[in-house]
Amino acid sequence: MRGAACFDPRFGVERRAPRTRSGRTGFVCTDGGVALSFTADRDFVPAPGRVAEFELAPNQPLTIAFTAAHRSPLTAVAPELAWRALLEDEARWRGWSRAIDFGLL
Repeated sequence: MRGAACFDPRFGVERRAPRTRSGRTGFVCTDGGVALSFTADRDFVPAPGRVAEFELAPNQPLTIAFTAAHRSPLTAVAPELAWRALLEDEARWRGWSRAIDFGLL
């Protein structure tokens, strides 16, 4: 399956492009006190503002993690950790919602 993604953050009413710093597994965009991090779990690091195409195959998912900070330290999260946290959070919500008595509604 083919897919495409575009990460194009803009700031302010004039939609300023951010300053960008690239790394091996992603990049960080900054403007003033805001920082945004983009990481992917494979060789998929699009240039900000450009559409990047990718291929998906069975048992070869693509996980992308975004993090943000405003006037505080930015914590870039590895996609594998983000995926695990998402699954754990889903399990907590399912457990919590199982206790709701919908007969009372």
